[in-house]
Amino acid sequence: QTSAPSASNLVVYGNQIDTLAGVSVDGVSIMNVNSLNDVDPFYPTGTIAAESVDACLGHPNPQNTYHYHMASGCALSPPSGTISSCTATSSCNSNVAAYGISLFNSYRTLTVIGIAKDGHVIYGPYDSTGTEVTSGYDICNGMFYNSAGEYAYFATRKFPYITGCFGPGSYPSVSVNCSTNAPSSYSKSSYAG
Repeated sequence: QTSAPSASNLVVYGNQIDTLAGVSVDGVSIMNVNSLNDVDPFYPTGTIAAESVDACLGHPNPQNTYHYHMASGCALSPPSGTISSCTATSSCNSNVAAYGISLFNSYRTLTVIGIAKDGHVIYGPYDSTGTEVTSGYDICNGMFYNSAGEYAYFATRKFPYITGCFGPGSYPSVSVNCSTNAPSSYSKSSYAG
C-alpha cells in the first residue's frame, strides 16, 4: 500500500497481487503479502494483531488452504512429525523475520524456493556469493541479480518478505504504511539499468 500526494508525481511500476503470488518448491501456495486486514501479517501497524503461524511460517486461510506469506526453509527441508507453533518456538516468537532467514542457514547460496505467478523465479535470502540480500531490491522485492539482466524475487527479512507486486518495480523514496518492518529505502542493484 503506497499513499503519496498527487503532486509528488509518484509512478509505481509493477502489478498488484490480489491473492496468489506464487508457489513454493514444496507445492505450498505463497499468498499475497498482506493479511486479511490489508497489513503486514507479522508486523502490522495500529492495533491489529499479528497472524498466528506455525514454525514453518505457514497457516491456513479461512478456506483451510495452508499457505505462506514469508519464505519458509521448511520447503527445502521438510520437518518430520508435528510442527510446533511459532509462539512455542522461542526464536520464532521473538523475531519471526530473523527466524525465517535462519531457516535457510544450510542454503547460503542462490537457491530456488518457488515460482511467482508472473513466471519470475523466487530465490531464498542469499545471492550467489552467499551474502544475504538486504538491499538492491525494488518495491516488489525483486532485483536484477546478474550481468545477463535477469530479474527475480528474493526472500528478505523486511516487508514484503517475498513479493509485494509483480515486477520489475520502481525504487520509490516513500515507505509503506501497512508494516512496522518495512525497508527504510529502496536501492537498485549494480545490475539494474
